[in-house]
Amino acid sequence: MNHNGNVLFSSYFSCCCECINQSRIIPGFYNIDVVTFSVGITLKTLEDFGDIFFSCLIFSNDGNEVAWGTIGNASTSEGLFFETINAAGVLQVPMVISIWDDEYGISVGAEYQTTKENISEILKGFQRDSKGKGYDIYVVEAWDYPALINTFTTAGKVAREEHVPVMIHVKGMTQPQGHSTSGSHERYKSKERLEWEKNHDCILKFGHWMIEQGIASQEELDELTTRAKKAARDGKKEAWKIYQSVPKQARTES
Repeated sequence: MNHNGNVLFSSYFSCCCECINQSRIIPGFYNIDVVTFSVGITLKTLEDFGDIFFSCLIFSNDGNEVAWGTIGNASTSEGLFFETINAAGVLQVPMVISIWDDEYGISVGAEYQTTKENISEILKGFQRDSKGKGYDIYVVEAWDYPALINTFTTAGKVAREEHVPVMIHVKGMTQPQGHSTSGSHERYKSKERLEWEKNHDCILKFGHWMIEQGIASQEELDELTTRAKKAARDGKKEAWKIYQSVPKQARTES
């Protein structure tokens, strides 16, 4: 059994098996009996902020803690996002929040949901300066691996050592299969956009960087891609088998 592939696809099928913990995997939220969230806008503790809203992991280094959080660009149009960002700025929560931006909210373009079609542009007023406390805001392209490493390293260091919130706007995200495997982004994206996404796919760009740095050859990457596809297909089959075993067992027992 391919355990990694099994875990991934079991989360999508919302399987009731030992390999996943449904309450901590988003697809599984829709297959558990009760899900209760208590969102505290007052953000009494760092744990409230991290675990409840952004589902952050808290890492500590001699008491210098930093919360790492993530959110999609479409969700930044929600009021809770702005309330939380403002509260974290007021409280100077030492966090790094990444906004992953593919310029779409499912099939709706950013021009219909984000002013200026750029969330970091309209949040510039939160940038800290000599006039007052605020955020450090960074913008980086999703397909630029070296820039991502440098940006996240710097952001983590600033948040941890200076105890301030940091925002990273990761632009240029792509959707190889659209918003979901049941959808088709060919229906609402132009041919030019689809071609751009094909040429700027993060895995493709990462492979180019590895070749340029002498880390791997094209032949090695091709072999790795073949192995990865097989592992994914095997994991999918195993997870589907586990998922199907529950209703089959129920029918047998009845």
